[in-house]
Amino acid sequence: MDLVEHILTTEDMMAVLRVSRRTLDDYLAKNKLPQHFRIGRRVYWHRQVVEAWLRQLGEVGGD
Repeated sequence: MDLVEHILTTEDMMAVLRVSRRTLDDYLAKNKLPQHFRIGRRVYWHRQVVEAWLRQLGEVGGD
């Protein structure tokens, strides 16, 4: 698997979370998202970090 396939963009995160850009920006400002990194002004996430974060949210919210 190519390294780029392991990286999620802002647009990818919007699709995963099913939220608007404005909501995603709000979550970023309030530190409600998993660890991310920046290249210039662009924000990226490691896919494995996001998947682990989502699993953790499921455990907290489930049952």
